[in-house]
Amino acid sequence: MYDTINVNVKVELIGSADYSSGAYEFNTLQVIRWNGELYYAEDSGCSCPIPFDGFAIGDGDASKGYVKATKHEIAARLNERLAEYGTDPWPHTTSEVHTLIARLMR
Repeated sequence: MYDTINVNVKVELIGSADYSSGAYEFNTLQVIRWNGELYYAEDSGCSCPIPFDGFAIGDGDASKGYVKATKHEIAARLNERLAEYGTDPWPHTTSEVHTLIARLMR
């Protein structure tokens, strides 16, 4: 059975961090607030598809939909992704990650 979604509840984009080189590709972790709860999702690909197109809230798999998480769990995932790049992430990535974590912790 499907849950009924109240279309009057707004989805708030908290922010995103882009882990790509920016060369006709995307590799993004996005954070939203829906119905007072935080969710995040991850998507990547070439520049042709629309990032997060068709993603549902509450899917349970961050590569297919938005997963409910605490601000600390999301911050940990953001830092985990950053660590995957070692000491040489793209210049914009570190800044975006730190900005998004600061926004989450407010």
